[in-house]
Parts: sequence; C-alpha cells; structure tokens
Amino acid sequence: VSLPCRMTTYMDDMLARSAKAEERGGREERSERARGGANGSRVQQVCDELKRIYKSHILPLELHYNFAQFFSPPLTDSDIEAKPFVLLLGQYSVGKTSLLQQLLGSGYPGSRVGPEPTTDGFVAIMAGTERRLLPGNAAASDAGKPFRALQAFGNAFLQRFSCAEMEAEVLEEVILVDSPGVLSGEAERIGRNYSMPKVCRWFAERSDLILVLFDAHKLDISDELKEVLEALREYDDKIRIVLNKADQVSPRQLMRVHGALMWSLGKVLRTPEVCRVYVSSFWEGEYAEAGRGGRDLFDSEKAELMQDLRDVPRNTLIRRVNEMVKRARLAKAHALVCACLRKMMPSLWGKQQKQRELVEHLDVVFQAVQQEFRLAPGDFPDINKHRSQLATWSSAGSSFAQMPRLDKSLIDKLDQCLDVEIPQLLALLQSPPLLPSMPPPPPSMSPPPCSAASPPVAGRARRAEAGAMEHVKQTNARVKGTRTFVSSSSEELNVEPGETIEVLEESASGWWRGRSMRTEASGWFPVSYTERV
Repeated sequence: VSLPCRMTTYMDDMLARSAKAEERGGREERSERARGGANGSRVQQVCDELKRIYKSHILPLELHYNFAQFFSPPLTDSDIEAKPFVLLLGQYSVGKTSLLQQLLGSGYPGSRVGPEPTTDGFVAIMAGTERRLLPGNAAASDAGKPFRALQAFGNAFLQRFSCAEMEAEVLEEVILVDSPGVLSGEAERIGRNYSMPKVCRWFAERSDLILVLFDAHKLDISDELKEVLEALREYDDKIRIVLNKADQVSPRQLMRVHGALMWSLGKVLRTPEVCRVYVSSFWEGEYAEAGRGGRDLFDSEKAELMQDLRDVPRNTLIRRVNEMVKRARLAKAHALVCACLRKMMPSLWGKQQKQRELVEHLDVVFQAVQQEFRLAPGDFPDINKHRSQLATWSSAGSSFAQMPRLDKSLIDKLDQCLDVEIPQLLALLQSPPLLPSMPPPPPSMSPPPCSAASPPVAGRARRAEAGAMEHVKQTNARVKGTRTFVSSSSEELNVEPGETIEVLEESASGWWRGRSMRTEASGWFPVSYTERV
C-alpha cells in the first residue's frame, strides 16, 4: 500500500524522533549505571587500600605488642569491607523494632512487637535473596560476614545473637542491628550470661550511627543503661537520641519531658556538646489525639532522622579511614607504654613490688611517654580501664619484664602510615575518580629522563587551563611495586609487584614520576600501587 508523501515524511520523522529518544534514554541509563559502578568501584578501591595499609603497617605492631589482649582482636578483610552498621539501643518497649519495621517496610524474620520485652537478643539485619534467620554460631563462623570476632564473647552470647536476611532497599547500603531491651533491675541483669556493655561497645566501635531510643512515658535511665552509655562515651559523635511516642503527650507536657530527658542524659554522657534529639512517633498509625498539634514538628523531625540515616553510606569511606587512624594511634601509644613499663622494671629483685607501683601510678607512665614521644593525650586509652586490665594481666602471673622491647622499625613503619599513606588515601578520596585510567596532567614540565620529548600538547593545554599546579617535590627515593598497574598512555609507567622504581618527582595529586630500575622506562604512576623501600 502506497502512502502519500506527506504521511510517509511524517512517519519517518516520528520514527527518527523515537529512535533519538531511545538513544538518549539509553545514554542516560548507561551513564547512571556507570556512576553507580564508579561509586561501587570507589568503595572497593578504598577498602583494598585500607587492607593493604593495615596488613603492612599496623598489624605487625599489634601482633608484636599483644594489642588484642588489651583491646580488640585484629581486623579481618570482612571487617574492613563490611557495610556500615546502624545500632539501635534503649530500654524494652521503647519502639526499636517498630522503627526498624518503618525503615524496612515490613518486619524482619523473627521480629515481634509488643508492650512486653519482645527482642531477647541481638539481631543483625542484612541484605539477602531470601528471608531467613541464621543462628549466632553459624553467623559468627561465616567468613563472609563481619561477626567472627563475636566468638570472643562465648557460646552464651552467641545463643542470644542471630542474623536475619531479607530483601529491602535500605539493606543494600547498611546493616541494621536490633538489641534487646536494657533491663532495670539488678536481679534481671545477673540473669544475663554475657556483658551487655562490652557487647554494645563492640557493635558501637563498628557502627557509623547509634540511635538511643526513649519512651516519652519512661525517661528513667536504669543502672544497666547507664553502664552501656558510659561504655559508649568515646563514640559520642555517633550517638543520636530519639524521643519516641511523643504524640501521646500534649505540647505542654512534651516540653517538660524533653527538659527532663536532657537533664538525665547530662549526668550520664558528661559532654559539653548537646546531643541531637529527634522528637517524633515512629509507628505506622496516625498520630494520637493528644499530639495532633505537633504534627508539623513530628513530620520534620522524622524527615531529618531519615536524612541522617541516608547520609550514613555517603560518609562511610571517610569514617573507615578515620577509624583506622584512631586504631593506629592507639596501637602506637600501647606499644610505647609497654616498652616504657618494661624499661622501668628492675633487673634482679623487687619486680612484683615495682609492678604494683607502676600499675598504681599509671598516670605517671602515660605522662612520661607523652612527653618523650610527643603524643597527644587523646591517643592514650582510658586510664582507669587500662589500669584494671593491667592489674588483671599481672594477677595471672605475667610480668612487665616479659613485654617486648621498643622496636623502632615498627614505630617508624606506623608513622609512615600516619604521615604518608593515610594522607595520600585522603587526597585520592577528595579527587574523583579515585584511581583514574588516565593520569592527571603531570605537575611538571620537566622532560622524562630517557627522552628529550616533552609531555603531549594535550597535557600542556590542560595545565594551562588548570592554572597553577600543586607543589612538586624533587626526590631520589625508591619505591617497590605492590600491585600490577598497566599504563594506558605514553605518559604512564607500568608497575609490577616487586619492581623497584626510582622516584624523580613526588606530587600531592597521588601520581608520582619515576624510572623503572628494571626496564629503564620512565613515566607517571599511581603511588598507591607501591610502597617505600
């Protein structure tokens, strides 16, 4: 059937427009996938760098000075690669599980909601292809899950721990941790076969956000909750307070409830900064009649809390680096204190008496180490807790004279981590993409040592547009390759594991210029693929 010329032209035009729209939509979809893939690759690259830095610079010192015996066990790959934790704490029936149901869109496997204590153990809620509930021993034995260190709390705790897996959008980015209600009576606390404050401290150390929930009708802080909050005092920057069921009191009563809560928290947290308190009601129904007048306040507070939760994955890379730096500084302070305690012990007799004196006057030891090695006071552990740990360690028959001597090579390696490796990683984090396939414009116009040719014209044009470049340091240091890097342009240098490279120029951009001692080739290479010799 022949169509009129105008009709044919119209249909061809429509088909062309449709094809262009599909092509444009395809480009946008591919661009979105590429951005998502770049973000995922970025997280993986940071995790790989953190694992390399930890294993090569921090772990040897931890093992040498028995860091795990006084603090936390060595980090595993799954600990570093784990998604950020969000921990929920509070007394029973304050709405922890109800809040989780709102975040997940439904109840997680094994969850129950009621006015009585319903959650009888810790539950880690993770992403999974099917709904299932793993017992604690099975979850702690799985090398792919970040719970292996929980085995240190024994079988009594693992029987009260489980891992729930389900499909939910929020679980693609975080791991939610529900906790049992904190008890108020001494008799109930004795019934626990594990230390609630120690377990909460373990989860808090790995959490990016800690939500402490209170009921508007139950503002008293029990003895056990007080112990838990005191154990989390060093993580106060992660704590957010949630005043739940605020719609069940009138606006006038809510003002008094809020003031009473802040007064109670001030006696426990003891920080000059005021904790952020979210005031709302987290359940699926309508607000109660008594609090209908505060609907706008409750909605805005709920929206701000949800935004705080959405920001957790965005800040996880910086927080992981921050936690690694804190651990490195603590490990260094621990090593120097151990060496100082050994140095102060007598060589022949009177060792037990001297050891008791050193434990009693541990503050003097801390001050001596701080002055000699110029450490910050915040790098040291809590003195009362460390004194108790040393007393327990001494009562088991151990002597300070058996502690390792000062190994300056390990200290220097850790200092290199804090002064060089971590700043380079932070510089890479702040300049996307993390490890680009094409190098940044070389920060120098000096020609390569083996060729009189200057960098390509495109590089000079880019430099001219960028303006003044970063400071470049001329050096003759040497580095050794740790991973394979394949160059993608004539300006780049191939890197092989174990290959020695003479560094010609150092740049804060994360790319250095060097010459291979094996091939005599020269060019720019990513410094994160090497380590100093």
